[in-house]
Amino acid sequence: MASSDVRIMLLGKNSQENRRVGNFILRSKAFNTEAPLSSVEQYSEKAREKAEGRDITLINTPQLFDTELSDEELSQRVKECMTLCDPGPHVIMLVIQPGDFTEADRNQLNHIFRYLSDDALKYTMVLTTEKPQSGSSVDPGEESGSEEIIERIKWYFDLESESSHSALMEKMEKMIKENGGDHFQWEEFMMAQLATEQLQEQTAAQKKPEQTVGKNIPHKDSRQQKETSGRPWNPISHF
Repeated sequence: MASSDVRIMLLGKNSQENRRVGNFILRSKAFNTEAPLSSVEQYSEKAREKAEGRDITLINTPQLFDTELSDEELSQRVKECMTLCDPGPHVIMLVIQPGDFTEADRNQLNHIFRYLSDDALKYTMVLTTEKPQSGSSVDPGEESGSEEIIERIKWYFDLESESSHSALMEKMEKMIKENGGDHFQWEEFMMAQLATEQLQEQTAAQKKPEQTVGKNIPHKDSRQQKETSGRPWNPISHF
């Protein structure tokens, strides 16, 4: 890889698979793959190793795919991840298990990228791993939400069929070169945060007249309201 210092942010719903991928990239046991989920899923993990002569900083994100997170909690966790890989990641590695990625997961991914900004997509690579052996959350009659994501994001790596460490590093190098050696900018993230806050204020202002009417109107999830009230951008809303 041309750059001697590469920052990678792991993003995925399965914390243990994230850590397994992180160890594969770092060629070390930096992350404990046997740790109970409850002990690590709430916090970002950071590790730095030298692999094949390159300094690699890897950030394993907290459980951003938790659909019970409030907007404030999700925003805080995304900001924590970005702070740990300041001034920004060269690669956002989206780790997906195709047989265990639901429509709800796809919607949550939209929310995550809303906080990152649409520009983050060009720094994103999808990495697929094997389907978990047990505990799959996909209903047999529900179509997986992963196929369109794999098709829409340019960079893709299948860890099970391409298990070569050098092949993955070469693909990341190619993506970084195509991006001119640049990384995802902290400024772009902050602009996305500002746009989101402005949208939240607009949504709150639109709700005020409804609240003064005195009707018993069912409460709607704030994220659903954002999707219908119009956003400046939504990078993967077509998924």
